[in-house]
Amino acid sequence: MAGALVMFSACEEETLVDEIDAATTSGAILRNLGETNNLDSSDASSSYSIMLEAQDPQNGALLSEVRVLIGFDDDDGTGSPDIVETLFQTIPASTFSVANAPAGNTNGLPVATFTVTLSEALAHLGITQSDITVGDDLAVYFEMVLTDGRVFNRANATSDITRTGTFSFFNAQFRYFPQIN
Repeated sequence: MAGALVMFSACEEETLVDEIDAATTSGAILRNLGETNNLDSSDASSSYSIMLEAQDPQNGALLSEVRVLIGFDDDDGTGSPDIVETLFQTIPASTFSVANAPAGNTNGLPVATFTVTLSEALAHLGITQSDITVGDDLAVYFEMVLTDGRVFNRANATSDITRTGTFSFFNAQFRYFPQIN
């Protein structure tokens, strides 16, 4: 009788674990694989680029699009006022490809590079080169949209995801501030 009771209890626990597991959903991240910031206040063709790797529970297959928002941060307070990020561009999932991954990247996840010139960013923001000074920043914000409609960004990412530096595994800040030199 005691053996039957133990088996019944074990079966019930497996059912509970299965229910919890079935109700658990995983998020998604845009891992920063590297940035190049050549923004120069005196060169409208200068640019900022970032290589992003899309990771979701199905190795990037759930990616629908990435929204790119751009804003402006007047660090020294002498030029234009800060400008909140607004939608600049949408990158379709088809732009992301494993073939775009840098040499030596063994993650097998789709990668894309986003690039914006200073003139493109300023036109989007409605300001000119005379409105910016050395030390100001662009604010580049990414939102990852999945095929099921969920959106992942800095607002719903944990510090484990957005952490940078030595102990950063994901390196997925979603929001970057390339400085204008």
